[in-house]
Amino acid sequence: RHSQIKVRLLGQPRDRSFVVMVTKEPHCLRQILEDLKEGEIAGRISAVFSNHDTLRPMAEEAGLPFIHFSNPDRNQRDQEILDKLDELKPDLIVLARYMQILPPDFVSRWPSKIINIHPSLLPYHPGPNAYRQAFEKGRRVAGCTAHFVTAELDEGPIILQDVFHIAVGEDTLDDVKRKGQALESKVLSKAVQLYMNDELVVKDNKVVFKPGFDFFKKHHEL
Repeated sequence: RHSQIKVRLLGQPRDRSFVVMVTKEPHCLRQILEDLKEGEIAGRISAVFSNHDTLRPMAEEAGLPFIHFSNPDRNQRDQEILDKLDELKPDLIVLARYMQILPPDFVSRWPSKIINIHPSLLPYHPGPNAYRQAFEKGRRVAGCTAHFVTAELDEGPIILQDVFHIAVGEDTLDDVKRKGQALESKVLSKAVQLYMNDELVVKDNKVVFKPGFDFFKKHHEL
């Protein structure tokens, strides 16, 4: 009798951790939780941080600590977050539609360790309202970008990008947002997988997949 043994080789131990930072939108956190449950992402979530209490039920249902940073003073709130990160010492910080801009001194503390999802194909449509811009300009293709966060807004090294099609004249703005959010979830979760599985490096301000790793073969579907 022959038994099949599935061996997963990782560059680093599976006990690494990451923190997920959210605001109100649930789709990216939901996808990450699902992929963790399926064993697609190495490591664990040590906590979910938020500047709102909206997603507490989702985090707590998954058995995760949820920390609401409610200080109205922006500088003090950022410092409280940094203090908690210093305590937890995560290997990665994931901005899962965290709708706040991190100050440069925050980012400098965690170089190439903060991943964000942006709702456009950077460098096109940086900043807020990217789907509205694509919709109003009649774009037939839009997309999203998972990238490392740097002091320059939406200009960090790109990890992954993917696209969806817009039926101009048929799709409403809500249709565009719905398509975009579905793609955001998958692209961000895949970027987290790549980082936590130790399958990428940053060289010369570019993300490079490690030698011998065929991204397009292994991840042909996002």
